[in-house]
Amino acid sequence: MISDINYEAWLRQNSNTDRMTEKRMANVYILSDGLQSMMARGNEEDGMKLSIGDAIGKLVLRNLMERKEQKI
Repeated sequence: MISDINYEAWLRQNSNTDRMTEKRMANVYILSDGLQSMMARGNEEDGMKLSIGDAIGKLVLRNLMERKEQKI
């Protein structure tokens, strides 16, 4: 999907530097890898197929919990 919408080219046009583009693309790939991993684990753990929406929800919840722990 990232390639299909030519997101990296869009970032290059809208970023001030190549380094900024690279950092943003790295973040996209980290998110993509995290979602794929979350979906695979969900399938392995309970045998149920985890939708991308469910995987995003779990990642958001994990992020909120980590932020809360950092404040304590």
